[in-house]
Amino acid sequence: MNERSKTFTVEADFTKQPPALYPNLTCEANIVIQQKETALTIPRNYLLAGNQVMLENKELRKVIVGLKDYEKVEILGGLTEQDVILKPAQ
Repeated sequence: MNERSKTFTVEADFTKQPPALYPNLTCEANIVIQQKETALTIPRNYLLAGNQVMLENKELRKVIVGLKDYEKVEILGGLTEQDVILKPAQ
């Protein structure tokens, strides 16, 4: 890893040749370090600052978060499957 840029150099083998490749292309990769069969999750963009969510009655509730990816956040505590949360205004 390059300490300054926090990047890695990788080699890739393609199962299907891309139409074009250029020098210094970049890519994004997700490295799965842990998975769970069942977990209570919410969309990541529903999580507010301070690990809070807004319930349907406009109450803010602090939650305990676990694993995260680009789309979802695991909820370890503070919510149940019956709670209805609101998507924050953009």
